[in-house]
Amino acid sequence: MELVTNKEGRPETTSEQKTEMLQKLEPYLRSGLSVRKSLREAQVPSSTFYDIMARDIEFSEQINRFRQYVPILLNNTLVRELQDIVKKKSEGKELTKDDMDFLKWFATNSNLTREEFGERKDIGLVDPEVELNKLMGLIEEQSTKGKDDGTT
Repeated sequence: MELVTNKEGRPETTSEQKTEMLQKLEPYLRSGLSVRKSLREAQVPSSTFYDIMARDIEFSEQINRFRQYVPILLNNTLVRELQDIVKKKSEGKELTKDDMDFLKWFATNSNLTREEFGERKDIGLVDPEVELNKLMGLIEEQSTKGKDDGTT
């Protein structure tokens, strides 16, 4: 019996092995677990997984579809809730406090509306030159102290 070896050392992963790996990982990834935790739970070697991800576009696309399952479910649910509120309002019905709270939350947190309605938090930008000058001043101060007290 002759063994076929890959010149790179590791034998190529067959399409059946990839399919089996996908089947093992799917329930964990679709439930929202991270790739690392899914690999551990499915008992799939991470080195093999990442090697396949880098080489096989179809495999990596399928993994990404599994990973997007929960965010898509959540998005669909949020949009349905928003549609229900809009319908209620268009029928002339009063919105409840929960409806209004949801609208406020959605407006401030959704990527689609954050620019218009999101909280504008003051983010202090760091000037690298100023920070470098402070650091240089501290270094110089420390080196001068060492010379003054003879502990260089």
